[in-house]
Amino acid sequence: MKILGVDPGREGGVALVGPENYEALPLRYEGDRVCMNTLAALVSEWQPDQVWIEVPQSRPSGSEGNGRSSGLSYGLMLGYFWARGIPVHEVHPQRWKRTMGVTAEKTTSIAEAARRFPNVALVLPRRRRAHDGMAEALLIAAYGRGQS
Repeated sequence: MKILGVDPGREGGVALVGPENYEALPLRYEGDRVCMNTLAALVSEWQPDQVWIEVPQSRPSGSEGNGRSSGLSYGLMLGYFWARGIPVHEVHPQRWKRTMGVTAEKTTSIAEAARRFPNVALVLPRRRRAHDGMAEALLIAAYGRGQS
């Protein structure tokens, strides 16, 4: 079974975890919302059997614009997956992180994703640090695979 994991934030990622392969990419945004054309092309290419998507959490210190953008993109993605007939499972970050043995610190997600998926390049060209959204998308997909 091929599971698509989605970390829906502006610095989020998408990942596919299948029986024999896995890969991850940053989630592309255009302006204040996710680029649905890019996401649709990935879904068509990867053909996931299920989607596991993190429920966005509002942060008191975050800006209203970021919360609106995340909520809008989250809704667009849910609608798209449902329209495609792909089963969607929403998961709160506290639940998948506890199960996968990571904390709210992004560095723990990066370390765990690198351990579980050593062949995925989490450091993108022209970046110095690993992409935490890709790491978390991989872990969300792995969590979903364990639940299926």
